[in-house]
Amino acid sequence: MWRRGILLNLLLLIVSGLLFVSIIRVWWGEKADRAESLTQEELHVPVNPIWRTSQPLATYNVVVQKNLFSPDRREPTETSSEIQTDIETGKLLGTIIIGSKKLALIALTMAPGGEEVRIVRLGEKLGNLEVVKIDNKSVTLEGAEGRKVLNFSE
Repeated sequence: MWRRGILLNLLLLIVSGLLFVSIIRVWWGEKADRAESLTQEELHVPVNPIWRTSQPLATYNVVVQKNLFSPDRREPTETSSEIQTDIETGKLLGTIIIGSKKLALIALTMAPGGEEVRIVRLGEKLGNLEVVKIDNKSVTLEGAEGRKVLNFSE
């Protein structure tokens, strides 16, 4: 029984010695041979491009003046008159109906000549109009002025 213990200890000692020798060889040995065998491509260190823009720091004074983390900072609100004029010239781009979830993509014409695409859900308010119905071919909006139906343009 004690012979097994001695053999096991001797085996563990040999394995530890071999590991120690291999660690020494990796850390301190064969460095010169390895460096000479590397090609120029293997020695190349990639350099990431600089992401900083060439704008002067004075450009970012707006960020300093308006504290992004201020507790009284709010999301900008849109006036209902702007949205109402947008809805009058709005175009239905698409509808998405998956089960009971219904969405519509509406393009609203903005004052400078651009367009803004909005995604609205059933029951959501768009200005002073509420989305009351979304079908495969149309979206119905209802408000104090009455109903407005947006259809796909042909």
